[in-house]
Amino acid sequence: MKHDFEKSVSLSIHAIQDLQNEIAYITRLPNYPIDNSIATSVYEQGGGFICKFFLNRIHDFSIDQQPEILGIGKDITLDKNGKEYLIKGDSLKETNIIFGEPQVITIKIGKLQTGNNEKFDNKNLRLIIPTKKEIDLSVFEFKSLKIRDSITVAGLIEISIDDQKYHLFKYKNEDEVKNYLAIESVGVDQIINFKTNCKSIILGFGLITGNLFQDEYYFQAIDNDEHTSVENTIYEQQEKSIISDAPIFDPFRFKEYIDHIGKVSILRDISLWLKPEIFSKLCTTIKSNNTIARCIQLILEGNQTRLLLLRASIYSIAIETMTNIVYEENEDKENPIPDSKLAKLIREKIKACIEEYSEFISDYGKSILYAKIQDINKPTNSKKLSKAFELLGIRLSKSDLDILNHRNKFLHGTSPFEEIQLQEKTKEISYISKKLHFMIICLILKYIGYRGHIVNFAAWQQLHLKEQVTDHPYNII
Repeated sequence: MKHDFEKSVSLSIHAIQDLQNEIAYITRLPNYPIDNSIATSVYEQGGGFICKFFLNRIHDFSIDQQPEILGIGKDITLDKNGKEYLIKGDSLKETNIIFGEPQVITIKIGKLQTGNNEKFDNKNLRLIIPTKKEIDLSVFEFKSLKIRDSITVAGLIEISIDDQKYHLFKYKNEDEVKNYLAIESVGVDQIINFKTNCKSIILGFGLITGNLFQDEYYFQAIDNDEHTSVENTIYEQQEKSIISDAPIFDPFRFKEYIDHIGKVSILRDISLWLKPEIFSKLCTTIKSNNTIARCIQLILEGNQTRLLLLRASIYSIAIETMTNIVYEENEDKENPIPDSKLAKLIREKIKACIEEYSEFISDYGKSILYAKIQDINKPTNSKKLSKAFELLGIRLSKSDLDILNHRNKFLHGTSPFEEIQLQEKTKEISYISKKLHFMIICLILKYIGYRGHIVNFAAWQQLHLKEQVTDHPYNII
């Protein structure tokens, strides 16, 4: 069977396993008591490493309160038969000192690597993320991938960020029933740039699939010529993964749906799958705009929140954030007075009027009035919200606008319903939160230039509960 790409990952997995095994070293940290001591490291199930230092001589009991005197918390080099390992000072999570013979310092760390960062620059780089579930790439425009004797049809997607190309692919070890998500540079890269771009890719992947894979990262420098051997590995413990299994696209069911309603001609204008250039644009936008990255993180946090009121509040914050971005980029189009010079003149005249009657107004009152005058040429928050959708070409129904206006209540810790009604309004709040999710996803996708279908989870809720369906289960934006 033909395939588009072939990858070798066995040595990457072996390098991870080798790092996780118990290793003995000699410590190298001149001018500190742990220098030249025997040290060991071993992977701790659940994440992180445990490292022990066996001191050459007994030190005073006071070091229990000041482990930094020994060198703990510094960048520590470990030597294993001439091969260097490194514990970064910012990776320290916990310290314990046992007073005995020998005196043992035990630390828990979230980072461990072979070689210094310079050994990862100008190399083919790879990130391996062990995952608890199999990766699904079927919503993307995918490529087939061969690993060993197995070919996966939807096995790899191509990404480009700032002219640097990457492959995101999946691997499943059938024998050990282990799953991995991998990102690899196409050509050499710098480790700082690679880490930054990988973070953007993973966050973008999380938005599209609903699954933000984190937990543990293994960055690897791959042999530039053979692309098989691993020269060095960096381990970094991350936050817990967010797994909601809520992809915002569903190509196969969408195709069935438009077949059913007789609208298959739509596919002449749009693609069923997310094109690599659009996903690349998403990842590039995340990298260049921290506010949008934070907005996507909010959406993913909201996806995993069980409290419906909190979920609706988180989505409301995300909508507020995204509409502010659109407003700031289109301020001249949204302001009531398009001419900025005229707006400034009007503000000055109003301020002059207030000054004329200042003796009748307190300093506190004047400060409030001046603040409002400064914002006189800005639309209200509700107008700003709806205008952002209009500017991006997203049509909202009256029902959508009503739900959008609820967001202020969620932002202030309340809801559209009386407190006494909340227990009976679970379905309604769930529907509202799904609608808010749908609207924020529409904003982000249209912002990056996407055109195609999107899953409307609010409509699917109506279908599942056999209620009156007020919208399509898939919308084209």
